[in-house]
Amino acid sequence: RFRFEFAGLVEQYPDIERESSGDPTFAIGGRDIVEELGDDNGSTVEASIDGRPVARGRLLATTGDVGDSEYTPGSSDRLNVGDVDLILELMKVDGRDVALVIEQVGT
Repeated sequence: RFRFEFAGLVEQYPDIERESSGDPTFAIGGRDIVEELGDDNGSTVEASIDGRPVARGRLLATTGDVGDSEYTPGSSDRLNVGDVDLILELMKVDGRDVALVIEQVGT
């Protein structure tokens, strides 16, 4: 079982560079949340923002691609729990201090 806790300022398009994919869509407290969660794809988790449950289901965290040129643009990061897009949820609190918890449930 795992539990990720991200706390701090929510930043859209933070000044963080990735080595092999597009830059992160969001960071919390300066941490690249999608990249940190990527190794746990497929796990059943519960997500909460500021102690409020927002989603429960399978985790999908994938980093976007940079694209080959201006004619083949890159893809965006994806961060879903079940059918809830956590990127959209984070857009609602952009610029605020929040606590995001992603916790594995079940086995």
